[in-house]
This record gives sequence, C-alpha cells and structure tokens, in this order.
Amino acid sequence: MNDQISLSTERQLEFPQRLRSTYILWRSGEDLRDTLPKATYYRHRKGLLECGIDIALRRETASKSNVVALVRILEAEPAELPAWALSERLIHRSAAH
Repeated sequence: MNDQISLSTERQLEFPQRLRSTYILWRSGEDLRDTLPKATYYRHRKGLLECGIDIALRRETASKSNVVALVRILEAEPAELPAWALSERLIHRSAAH
C-alpha cells in the first residue's frame, strides 16, 4: 500500500494549500510525524485519506541519482625557473639556487 499512486498536478491543485504542502512532503519521503504537530498531522491525514492517500505509511523514495562523485587529489610540485628568464637577466642567479 505504500506504493500509492502519485496524484496528477490538476488533482493536487484541488487540495487546500495546507494539504497540498503536506502531500508534497509525504511524496518526497518525509516522515510527517516528526515534522507536523500531532493535531495537524491527524487533521491532514484525515483530509488526505478522503483522496486515498495515507500519510501514516512511509513512502520509500529511491535515489535516482546516477552521479558518481569524482575525487581528484592535487599534489603541489615546485615550479622551475624558465631558462629564458635567467638568460634575459630577469631573475638574479642567486634566486635560481
């Protein structure tokens, strides 16, 4: 029963705003018992039960992301002075050592 159908956008727009927000949170996998005050939870549950949605049942959401995090390790290497800078006397020879 936790695989209840998702309502169409038109059907969702028929809900009062408070029930619409609750439905969207429930659909995204939120545990509404932790989110809503007790009285509000049961009031919203009653309103949504009339539409066939039971927010008491946790809705499992599968992660649809197929992105693999890539980690690239950077290693600092000392830069070498270009030979042309020494030949043009742009850098003093003492800095090259």
